[in-house]
This record gives sequence, structure tokens and C-alpha cells, in this order.
Amino acid sequence: MTTPHKTGAKPAHGDDDDEKKPTKPAPAPAATTTPNKAGDHDVKITSSGFSPKDVTVKVGETVVFTNDDSSPRNVTFDHDPIVSEDVAPGAAFRHTVTAAGDHTYHDKNVPAHTGTIKAT
Repeated sequence: MTTPHKTGAKPAHGDDDDEKKPTKPAPAPAATTTPNKAGDHDVKITSSGFSPKDVTVKVGETVVFTNDDSSPRNVTFDHDPIVSEDVAPGAAFRHTVTAAGDHTYHDKNVPAHTGTIKAT
């Protein structure tokens, strides 16, 4: 006499359907909840501009731009196709440097606010 399989029980012959099912990747954490990691370089965005204005990093390191102003701010790189969305007050934009050189940027909301990442 054969016994019917219970729901959720694995068949007696050893098939494991779970191994064949694709898994969904975990969603990326939001920028505002991602803590800075050791080795990150912090740049504050304030009403008077970026602080520090210039930062020196190694390729592969991350610069974290945190908006310390009461208005939305932005990070737009001048010669790279990298543009942050508007960064809300208290939120952050993370950028990992992938190439050596001087990477200039500005705040598109206040174009006079500029800075440079010098990557070696």
C-alpha cells in the first residue's frame, strides 16, 4: 500500500524541487539606511557647498555625500555620466570610484557648489 505525500513533504524517491527553483536576490538597502563602512570618505553637502570640497581616494573606495542642508541637494559629475537623484535632507548618495584621475562635480541645484574627487 502506498502512502500519499503530505503537503510540503519531500517525495520518498529523493527529488528535491527546491533546488530547481530560482531564488530572488535580496533588495538593495536604501541609501538612508546604509551605514558608512570603514574606509568610506565622507563629504557633507551644506548650504555653503561641499565639505570638504576636495577629497583624495584610491580607486575602489567609496565617497558618501550626506545632505546636511534643509533643502534637497544633488551630486552631478562633470565628465562622467553619474548624476544622483536629489538627495533629501539627512539622506546620502554613495559613489564608488572606478577610475584614477580628477573627477569634478557640482550641485545642479546650486551650480556654484563644486568639488573634486582625486583618485589614485
